[in-house]
Amino acid sequence: MTRILIRYSVGVGAAGYGFTGEAHTPYQRDWPRWTPTDDMLAQNPAHYGPSADGVEGGLENPMGARALYIHNSGGDTFYRIHGTPDPQSIGTASSAGCIRLFNQDIIHLAENTRSMAKVVVLSQAQTGMGTTQPGAAAAPVATAAAYDITDITGGTP
Repeated sequence: MTRILIRYSVGVGAAGYGFTGEAHTPYQRDWPRWTPTDDMLAQNPAHYGPSADGVEGGLENPMGARALYIHNSGGDTFYRIHGTPDPQSIGTASSAGCIRLFNQDIIHLAENTRSMAKVVVLSQAQTGMGTTQPGAAAAPVATAAAYDITDITGGTP
């Protein structure tokens, strides 16, 4: 089997929130509905409270055009690989934990990802790409490139 590595620019969770490790994607959704988690509501009720009942899929939905749902041996991790209506967030570490891609990139990834595909997400330290000092602004390309989503394709979607 020939493997192809595709690297996407991403936005990731703020320090301490991002998912790393191995998991799988049992399913994906087109234009998914989004609902903030209980932790998100508790930590920032002013921001997430207006969306507590959920946001239907569409151009303004925080999940963007597609979402791949990440599960591990414990079940749903509540982390997703998804699009974003905020392309300026790509290359930053500012989400509540999910991995965000440009909508065109998540569409491409979703079209080429089979159910139960293995997901390996490396932290910045694991990639050997260097780190950013606390409080310092990260260069968008370096931050985005520091997270690899590898081994997610391979096979017929």
